[in-house]
Amino acid sequence: MEFNFDAEALRTILEDAGYDVVADDVVSARKERPGLVQTVDIDRAGRVKFVRTEVEEEPTSEDVHIAGRPFCRLVERTRQSTITGQLTAPEELGELIGELERLARGQGHRPR
Repeated sequence: MEFNFDAEALRTILEDAGYDVVADDVVSARKERPGLVQTVDIDRAGRVKFVRTEVEEEPTSEDVHIAGRPFCRLVERTRQSTITGQLTAPEELGELIGELERLARGQGHRPR
C-alpha cells in the first residue's frame, strides 16, 4: 500500500504533541527543553526518523586562540537515540509519537 503523504495532517499531530513543525516536501519537527532535543522527520514515502539527544553532564568551555583569533571550545557529553520506521497512514503518527518518545528514553518496548 502506498503512503498518502498529508503534510498538514502530520503537522497537526506533531504540533498537538508539542513540536515546532516545518512541513513541505518533508515534515520536520523539533521539541526542545533544557538538556533535551527531540526531532522527527517524515518523508513523502512515510519513512520516519525520530532522534532524541540528551545532555548527560553539564558542558564545559574554555577560551582558545587559533591563528591569533579568539574561539571558545565547548565540550558536551550527550546520549543520542535514533529510531527509524515506516508509516502506512498519517494518522498512525498520533498513536506512535508517545511510544517513540518512551522507547528513545530507554524505557524498553512492548512485546508484539
